Amino acid sequence: MELCVWSLILILTLSIRLQSGGVFAQDDSTCLAMLGGIDMTNHCSQTKSINGSLVISVSSHQYKVIPKCQNCSVTIVTADDNNLVATLYKLGTEISNSSAAECDINRLDIFDGNSSEISKILSDEVGICGCKLPDNTVFKSSGNAITVRLQTTCDQTTHGELELVVTSVKSELFNHTDCAGQFKCKTSGECVDKYLVCDGKAGCRDESDENDCKMKNITCLDMFTCKSGQCINKNGVCDGNDQCHDGSDEIGCHRIKANLAIILLGVAAIICLIMLFITIAVGCKFYTARKSEYKQFT
Repeated sequence: MELCVWSLILILTLSIRLQSGGVFAQDDSTCLAMLGGIDMTNHCSQTKSINGSLVISVSSHQYKVIPKCQNCSVTIVTADDNNLVATLYKLGTEISNSSAAECDINRLDIFDGNSSEISKILSDEVGICGCKLPDNTVFKSSGNAITVRLQTTCDQTTHGELELVVTSVKSELFNHTDCAGQFKCKTSGECVDKYLVCDGKAGCRDESDENDCKMKNITCLDMFTCKSGQCINKNGVCDGNDQCHDGSDEIGCHRIKANLAIILLGVAAIICLIMLFITIAVGCKFYTARKSEYKQFT
C-alpha cells in the first residue's frame, strides 16, 4: 500500500516537471484501487483534508447508478505550503445529446480554491461529460484547495463512473519552472512573456509583473518607457492620447509640435521664394521677347 502511494506521488512529481498531459497509465489501476477515496454523492458540501493522494468517484453502486438531482460540491484542501493536482483517470457519464457542444446535465466541473465560482474554473466552462476524456486531464491549483462539483438531471436515473485522483505536492516542486527568456512570477512561479512586464495589466496571478516597475533593471526593449516604468508602443508617443497611465507619453509634445510647425513654415517660405524667383524670371523673359518683336515692326 505505502509503496503504491509513493509511486503515484513520484509519477505526479515527474509529470509536473515534464508538463505532460496525463499522469496515470492503465497499469496504475491496481495502485489506484489501494488509495483512499470518497464517493461524491455521499460527501456533498464537505471538505476533505489530505497530505497524500485520494480518489474521488461518483458512485460505488455495482450498476454504476448515480443519484438524480445532484448539485454536489466537495472541496479538497492540503497544507498551506502545498498545492494540489487533480488528474482525471476515468470518466463515463450519460449526456442528453451526444452532439451537444456543452454538457448541460450530468456534468463535472473542477475549480481552483474552495468555491465553485465560474471565474476560478480549471476545467473547460462547457463542463466534462460523456465517455470521452477531455484534451486536458490534469488540473493544477494555484493554492492549497480544489473544489469538484457534480450535477445530474432530475428527470431520470443516470449511470456513470469517475476516477479523479487528487494529489498534494510541495509548492517548490509544483512551481518548478524554467523561465529562460521570460519573466518568472515571484510567488506563483508562472512564466509570462517579458514584454508583458509593466504593461499596465497583470499577467501573473500574483500581479508581480506589475510591481516595482520603476526598478532600473526593467527596461522596455524597442518600446517607450513611461515614467512609471510602464512599456508602450513607440507609435503611441505624442499622438494626443495617453497610453501611459501617468500621461508621460504626452508630456512635452507641444514643444515637438511647435518645432515641427516652425520647420514646416520655413520650408513653405523657401518654396514661396523659389516660386517668386521663377515667376520673375519667366516674366522678364516674356517681356524681353515682346519688346524685341515690337522693335521689328517699327
